[in-house]
Amino acid sequence: MLSFLTRPLGRLLATVAVLVILAVGWFALQVDPIFSGHNKVVGVEIISGESVATLANDLRAQGVIASPWAYRLYSIVGGPTLSVGLYQIAQGSSFGHISSVFGG
Repeated sequence: MLSFLTRPLGRLLATVAVLVILAVGWFALQVDPIFSGHNKVVGVEIISGESVATLANDLRAQGVIASPWAYRLYSIVGGPTLSVGLYQIAQGSSFGHISSVFGG
């Protein structure tokens, strides 16, 4: 096993594997932030024609999410359909909870 890591291709593959594991772990913590407090509820307004990028930036500014980029990626994969309205969401909410609030 150690001889595999001494070859250039082996080092490259090990580096790529570590980076993939770190990226998946980071994204998982963005989707469901287990270390954040869920104490303060904030109001989030979705206006007509608002993009997911603008909404993600608003959610970040109010402390609901940590990463607008991760939320935009999540919304591409299976996020909510945005409907105009005013929503109450706790800071540090998971992406799944945010989707259920917007979808409800």
